[in-house]
Amino acid sequence: MNYVSSEFILARALAYLRTAGIQITRQFERELLRLIEEALADPNEDTMRYVMEGLSQRFPLPQLPVIQAAPPIQRSSVGHPSL
Repeated sequence: MNYVSSEFILARALAYLRTAGIQITRQFERELLRLIEEALADPNEDTMRYVMEGLSQRFPLPQLPVIQAAPPIQRSSVGHPSL
């Protein structure tokens, strides 16, 4: 397991939360720092994974809509005469 600095984890988590549209407040940052501290307390834990998975459990993240892969299929004529 590679060591990842807590500074890098904090930056990654804050970037993720901002991209999700979350307004970062002091209280929000304090809670995030607590989460990182918990992850660092266990030397066997993958710190980055622990923090990124913990974000959805600790913070109210908005639900992203599922984007439709293609428009709905509609039957249409291509100009051929009916038989």
